[in-house]
Amino acid sequence: MLVQELLTDIHLWCFNIQRVFKNLSHEPAVESAETMRIQLKETICHLEDHMEEAMNKKITGKTISNQDRENFYLLLGAYRGLSEVIMQYAEIAEQINWKHWQEEVFT
Repeated sequence: MLVQELLTDIHLWCFNIQRVFKNLSHEPAVESAETMRIQLKETICHLEDHMEEAMNKKITGKTISNQDRENFYLLLGAYRGLSEVIMQYAEIAEQINWKHWQEEVFT
């Protein structure tokens, strides 16, 4: 029930993660770590806000079980953790001189 209320936000987060991975796989330093951080943080904050509304029955008008609450907090923690790791990777990737990897010696 709670997941259905937040499905749009979850899909947005998945889309943003896919876009970030695609960009990192082609050009690791193209998108700045700060830009990535802002976009992922906004997505997570939006998801948290909608989750809070749903938990307070502002969206659903129905009671949410404690098990649903616990499961969703675990899921939210996983989303946050993955987002943080991606942002840390992007910060490190910015510091690497990727032009050396395109030299003939490495192709």
